[in-house]
Amino acid sequence: MGFLSTADFESQYQWMEEMGVTFREAPSHASDGKGVVIEDCYGHGWDFLVSARTATR
Repeated sequence: MGFLSTADFESQYQWMEEMGVTFREAPSHASDGKGVVIEDCYGHGWDFLVSARTATR
């Protein structure tokens, strides 16, 4: 599994939804940030994350 990070989780998540990205689960929210597992075109999982320290508010 790979990792991707962003400073603006909400807008990137919305964009990925609009583009038809496959999500393995609903986004999770924790004290250290937000995350969701997405699938690439080969079925590999990627953690898409934003740290609470770098998140756009």
